[in-house]
Order: sequence, then C-alpha cells, then structure tokens
Amino acid sequence: MGERRRWQAARCPLAALLVVLLVGAWAAPAKAAQESAVTVPRLASDDPVLIARVRDHLAGARGLKVLYAGDSLVYSSASRSDEGTLASRLTARLQRQWGVRINGCDVSLPSCTCADAEPLIAFMLAAHPHLVVYDVNIGWLGSGGAQHPALHMLGSGSPGTPVAVLSVPEFPAELYLPWYRKDFSQLEQHGGRLGAQVLREEDVQWQSLQRIFALVGASAAQGVFFLPPRNRALYERYDLLDEEGLDRIRARLARLADETGVLLFDYTWAIDDTLFVDPVHLAPAGIARLAGMLGRDLERARAVMGMAVLTSSRPQPNRLLPCLPLPARPFFRQPQAAFARPVQGGAVSPERSAAPGVMP
Repeated sequence: MGERRRWQAARCPLAALLVVLLVGAWAAPAKAAQESAVTVPRLASDDPVLIARVRDHLAGARGLKVLYAGDSLVYSSASRSDEGTLASRLTARLQRQWGVRINGCDVSLPSCTCADAEPLIAFMLAAHPHLVVYDVNIGWLGSGGAQHPALHMLGSGSPGTPVAVLSVPEFPAELYLPWYRKDFSQLEQHGGRLGAQVLREEDVQWQSLQRIFALVGASAAQGVFFLPPRNRALYERYDLLDEEGLDRIRARLARLADETGVLLFDYTWAIDDTLFVDPVHLAPAGIARLAGMLGRDLERARAVMGMAVLTSSRPQPNRLLPCLPLPARPFFRQPQAAFARPVQGGAVSPERSAAPGVMP
C-alpha cells in the first residue's frame, strides 16, 4: 500500500513535467514562426504624395534596405493579405537567412508597365536601397504607353492625378481560385503568344526596360531582377507560346544583365503549374515557393560573388561586392525542367484577366 502511495506521489510531478514539455514543444515553433513573420505593406495607390512619404521612410530606415518594384506579380495579387506577398515572404527569409535586420519596401503596383516602373524606381533610388528586386515581365513589351500617369509626376513638384488602385478585397473573387477551376477558352481568340514580341528600339516599353537595367546598374544598389514564373500547361493548352522567340528574348535580357551588372534569375518554367491562378499569377503556395527560390539563389550569388551583407543605413559604391570581382557573367539562373502536366478541372466562371503576361 505504501509503495502505491509513493508511486502516485511521484507520478504527479512526472505528469506535470510531461505537460510542461509538451506545451513548450508546441509553443516554441509557434513563437518562432511569429517572430520570423514580417509584413511589408503594399501601396494603397499610385499617389505621388504617398510614394514620397514611403521613400522618406525608407531613406531613414536602418539595416539592409530592400526595395521591391514591379507589377502585379510582385504585388502578389492572389494574396489576400500583405503578410503573404512576395516582399513579406522574401524579407522574412533574408532576415532569417542572413541574421541582420532587413527593411523591406514594396512599391509594386498592378498594371505597372516598364514605362511606369522607370520613373518610380528612379525616384526610389534616392532612398539608397541596398537591393532592388524587380520582375522583368516581357508581357509589357509592345503594349503601348503608361498605365499610371501619376508616376510620371514623381519628383516634378506637381502632385499629379492619382489613379485609384484596387484594394486587395476588391479583386474579383475568381482571381483566388486555382487556374484549373476556371474557363480560359477566351484565350484561344486572343492571338498573342509569349515570345512573339519583337525587341524594337522604338518600343517605349523596351526603351524603359533597358533604362531600368542601366539605372539600377549604375546606382549604389545591387539589382536583383528575375523573369517571373509562367504556367506552362496553360500556355501550351491554348497555343500561346513561341519557344524560339522566348529564348531569343531571354538571351537578350541575359546580355543586358551582363552589360549592367544586374543579377538576373530566370524562373520562367521553375514553378509547377498547379501553383498558379492564371497564366502568370501565383497562388499563395506559389508565392512562397518563389520567395524560397529567390532567397536560395541570392545566397548562392552571395557565395559565388562574395556579396557582403552590410547593415549601414547608406550603401557605398560597390558595397555588395567587396570580396571578389564580378564574374564575367552575372549569376543567371538557368531554367529548370518544364512542368507541362495538365490538370483536369471544371470551369467556374470566365477569368477577367488580360493577355498572358499582362496584369488586368
């Protein structure tokens, strides 16, 4: 009887200890995830006054400053919250990966063409970011002029006329559905093919894209540009792909990166087609995958090129490449094997998106 009482007395502290350990084991990952979460807010509009405030905030920020620019692919239109965007996910990864404070600034906008991005990036470079992340969306080539006239007023002293940008909850509900649950049959009548664009010197979008490479390449920032992922299964299903033309454009962009010293990563066919909501926009899981690829490839580039992570509030010339000289060819990620597996699914409602490669 005495032995039983002693066992019961000993069992109580043991049970309590097990509860503490189990609770601690459950709480630790949750706490770690909470601490590693980063929210980089998206722009609410293209108002030059708002963007000027954003630039001033970035200029006074400490730590490693990362500027995110581009169109809806960087804006992460299929993410319902700022916490799930490419900027937030990549900033969190770099902060964890490099162990330094990262200040991310997202000035991407839906329908931000190359002609729109040029004055925006030029304006934001005055905040002295260390890295400039930009998606090189060739879908804009040959598409005409600017979609955001207000951005061309930046730095002019004139307030301009802001163009309202849809807030996240106002995007069409079907945008968030996987692409294979939608009807894209209208693309058969579109007629445009990815890669069929001709790089004409008179094209304002091509002119602006070349100047963006030159601007960032000549600045104190390190350009981190990437060719965005594409949904190969959908492109092939509707015969929207010109493989030879696409290869020529990618090769020309690689040479442009060589000439300007900008890092260029090629993710054209790098992500499985099941992670898209349409030809170009990634579902949340696809956004997370892209952020992981960028983080991994930036680390590889850092190892290859001796990229030093500085935490000063203002970078110095050649501040990211002090250890090793630039290689003859900037780090250019070769495309992975294509994911062309078709996915069956019923049509839901017509997708209200523009041509492949162009944000609605």
